[in-house]
Amino acid sequence: DGAKLDDQLNNSLAAIIDGVRFAGNNRGNVGIDVDSTSACDFELRGVIVTDMLDRGVRIRNAKDSDYKALITACQSSRNAADGLSGSGAWDYAIHASLFGENGQEGIELDALVPDTGGKAKLEVEGCQFFGNGAEGLDCSMAAPLVATSGEFSVEIRATAFERNALAGCLIDSDIESAPGYSAKVVVRESTARGNGGNGFHLDLDGPLDLAEDMTAFVYRVLATGNAANGLYITSESRPGFMAVSTSALVGNGSAGLRAEGPAAS
Repeated sequence: DGAKLDDQLNNSLAAIIDGVRFAGNNRGNVGIDVDSTSACDFELRGVIVTDMLDRGVRIRNAKDSDYKALITACQSSRNAADGLSGSGAWDYAIHASLFGENGQEGIELDALVPDTGGKAKLEVEGCQFFGNGAEGLDCSMAAPLVATSGEFSVEIRATAFERNALAGCLIDSDIESAPGYSAKVVVRESTARGNGGNGFHLDLDGPLDLAEDMTAFVYRVLATGNAANGLYITSESRPGFMAVSTSALVGNGSAGLRAEGPAAS
């Protein structure tokens, strides 16, 4: 493995890796690994991870407290599994980074959960997801095993999803079974071209608790040349609120925009 990050000294300081390349040469297992039982805030700046036998970056948090993960100007490519995989309570800020030609997802968050009464965040801006073996970005939002209350905030901005084997961008909300949770999703100024499934797929199962909300807004996106739908909106239980504005969804193998589910509108 390349590097393992944890908070061994319990000093709450962020671990920082700046300008380092981790080349697995198809022999290394995981490039950067964040320990699940002793997670910490961390920053990756100008880091390159390639050719690992498993994941390029693995981020786990088993505790009921969130941590900040800042990834900027990085690359995780040609790894046998995911470029980046994450689980647990995190506040992700991922900027100007490339996740390409990984064997599975470019980024897989399964699952993103909030800490008690807190907010789980995913911010992706100015990134590229290219030629991955499954989805470019796959983010699942779920309540923790001991459900209490919390929020989700997911924003994808100025990001390109191109020629991934499945959906370019999949955001899946699975919070309907736990009261006290709400979520907001924004996808804007982004493109999905030539993906093997849908360009953008939003599976929006809103909370059954009518006091909570699931809202999603898609604005100024381009989805073209995808094998399935340009923008696919689904729900298995209670649909959230969805708005689409000022977008071009053209030249896809199926519909430009398709909504399916109970009382989909």
